[in-house]
Parts: sequence; structure tokens; C-alpha cells
Amino acid sequence: MNRLLKGPIAFIAILLGLLVLNSCAEKRPPLVTIVEEGYEPFLLGDIYPEALQAEPYSDWYQSTYDKYEPMAEVMTVLQEKAGEFNYMIFLGTWCEDSQYDVPRLMKILDLLEVSHKKIHMIAVDEREGEGYK
Repeated sequence: MNRLLKGPIAFIAILLGLLVLNSCAEKRPPLVTIVEEGYEPFLLGDIYPEALQAEPYSDWYQSTYDKYEPMAEVMTVLQEKAGEFNYMIFLGTWCEDSQYDVPRLMKILDLLEVSHKKIHMIAVDEREGEGYK
């Protein structure tokens, strides 16, 4: 019996195990970055929080995130129920309001230990007449 596990059966068992682990891994949609003349590059469609920590978005995201200190009283009130919800955030990586508010919201959610799996972000289009805006 031990000899069987050392040969091709062991190889197949390991291969099947790796396939199962890979299929259970979290799948993320590919990021869509629009680079068009007349516009700064911007994300479009389904994104995830970590995407904002990459260049060129990290310039505004990380500094705002790091500087923001939420009010303790508000955090106490939010702590009780924050993990019970799913969050859908619409933003424009080109939009000054999003650049100000989204890092602050993410700081709050991170301090409340809300799983990023409960956060769905949709980046909208800056261009006139395009679909997401």
C-alpha cells in the first residue's frame, strides 16, 4: 500500500488537492483601467479596496486614510452592528469627493474589522455619456 502512495497515485492526489484549493481561493474580477487622452487614468467597474492602494490612486488614498481619525463616540455606536451589513460603494477615482470620503469610510470599516469580502465597490466613468455614470 505504501508503494502505491509514493508513485502516480500520490502525484494525482496532490494535483487534485491543489486544484480544489485553487478553486476555493477568492476570485477577484480583473481591474479595468481607462487610459484615454484628455483624462487621468481611472478605474471602471468592479474594484476592490486594495486596488486603491496601488499607483496612481495610492497618492490620494493612503495619505487621507492615514490622517483620518474617526470620532470615538461614533465608532462605539457603529461597532455594535457594522459587521452585520454588506456595503456597496460607488466612487470615481477621478472625483475629489470620492478621493476625500472613500479612504475615510474604509478607515472606519477597517477599524470596525469589517471584512473586505462584505464591501463591493463600483468605480464609475468620468466621460460624458458613458455607461457607469
